[in-house]
Amino acid sequence: MVLNLDGYERKVDYWMRLFSVFTGYVEHRKYLGWKEYLPFYRFECHKHGEVIDYRHSHNQRLECPKCRKDE
Repeated sequence: MVLNLDGYERKVDYWMRLFSVFTGYVEHRKYLGWKEYLPFYRFECHKHGEVIDYRHSHNQRLECPKCRKDE
């Protein structure tokens, strides 16, 4: 496994990049200790502006990672 400086492995191909134009999709990432790759999305937080995160829980909601740290 080859990790980048942020400590995760990434997977992006042509079709994923094309899909990102319509959905906010950024890339699939796999951090150390994770079993599978998860899709990450770019979205707008009302407090912190543009952020990137993955969908959480069975509701598949996007949460700002900076807001979660503030709690």
